[in-house]
Amino acid sequence: MFSHHKSYITQCSLRTPDGELISNQINMVIIELSKLESILEKPIDEMSSLDMWSIFIGLADDPRQRTLINSIIERKEVLGMASAVLTAISKDEHERAKFMSRRKAETDRISNLLTAESRGEERGIAIGEEQARNITARKMKADGMSIEVISKYTGLSGNDIEKL
Repeated sequence: MFSHHKSYITQCSLRTPDGELISNQINMVIIELSKLESILEKPIDEMSSLDMWSIFIGLADDPRQRTLINSIIERKEVLGMASAVLTAISKDEHERAKFMSRRKAETDRISNLLTAESRGEERGIAIGEEQARNITARKMKADGMSIEVISKYTGLSGNDIEKL
């Protein structure tokens, strides 16, 4: 972000366009994790708390830095607790992902069933209407009505009526 700064830490405050401080109670500390190489060479005894936290946050998942991370965790107890919390969160995230996957599959299954039922009902209604027209046409034909009249009331073609 700040390529012109060598430090991985940039502290900012809120100011008006003319430079007046808006509040001394709201400040930002921007940690550029991509610049951590500068502190990796420091002995742990010379690292500040912010150095240790930054290394932990930026490199905890890097297997090549495992020895350094473990040394920092041993040195700073709160980082050990943070490590335990992150491990628990990771497990919880994995469990949550499995739950969401199962939930999506079940939702998809129910949606497919409802869609199939809806299509089946539509087909059933269509088949039912066709059967009702055929029954009506048969009765009208049995009563001696003309094919033209039956066709007019049922919507069936003359050929279909003759086949009944």
